Amino acid sequence: MSFLLTNLALRPNPGAAFFIRNIHHYEVYFSAGYAPQAVIQKAWKTFEDSSGKDLFGNTKVVFDGRKNVFSLKQLPINNNDGKFFVYLEGKDTGNSCLRPYNRIRINITKVGEFDMEQLQRFLNKESASTPNCLSAIMIMDILIRHHPFIDYINVGGSFCAPNGMDQLSNGPAVFQGFRPSARSIVGKVMTDIDGNCAPLRNPGTLPEIITKILGLRSIDELRHGMSQRDINKLGKILKAVRIQVVDRSENRLKCRIVKLTPCSAARIMYYDKAGNRKSLVDFFYRRYNRRLAYPFLPCISVEKSYLFSHGGL
Repeated sequence: MSFLLTNLALRPNPGAAFFIRNIHHYEVYFSAGYAPQAVIQKAWKTFEDSSGKDLFGNTKVVFDGRKNVFSLKQLPINNNDGKFFVYLEGKDTGNSCLRPYNRIRINITKVGEFDMEQLQRFLNKESASTPNCLSAIMIMDILIRHHPFIDYINVGGSFCAPNGMDQLSNGPAVFQGFRPSARSIVGKVMTDIDGNCAPLRNPGTLPEIITKILGLRSIDELRHGMSQRDINKLGKILKAVRIQVVDRSENRLKCRIVKLTPCSAARIMYYDKAGNRKSLVDFFYRRYNRRLAYPFLPCISVEKSYLFSHGGL
């Protein structure tokens, strides 16, 4: 009888290949400035599929997701030729964050070269450690992370697979992941893989998340009112959670929860310019011609405004 302890695959051999040629380092500038990482990744992917095909040819390049590109061969560009334009269409991609960055200029400038043979001599104890050796090990670390960065969920430098999930109480889930890194030993560079886990919250609408947090079978159980204890519990768990408004316009606003109101939306009152006391539920109906689906839930406070607790998470 055999016992299956792990599902890790055995390595077929220790490996013998190593980079003998130099690695060329290029710096990439995006005119989008401090754009979200999704925009930068989409712009680089669009560049690879368009103008980058003629530039790179059969050469494999690695982009670290920020501003560094590494190549085994020298790219046929100079300071004047390394300017390209890519066009992103938010409606075509389904991502509203791309719309402000329809036209992005990409500048590619060569920074230097790294001598990988010098690293091999250092590993063989034939020379001392130099800044070039340390930079070469850093490049190896980036090369190891390249494909996991594309194929897995990146959480604080670790990579998690969507199918490796264990559900916890109160809504969140633990994703099993790993953290690869390059480690130099005598004669070779090894890949060190550390196993870890990261808690993440499953996507869904806010009513669904609230139902899981409070351990209810349905959100309708709260129609008779919420206790202050439940509101405080939700406020602590949902604080700093990122949400996205998906129901009122094409521009899907993304924001972060700051706090919850101490009472339900049906009990929130305000005074208009004429001094008349009105309810928030009536204001929502007059403004958007829609009834609140969950007036018994508290409102959520974001950076600059309030959102009603029926949006998407």
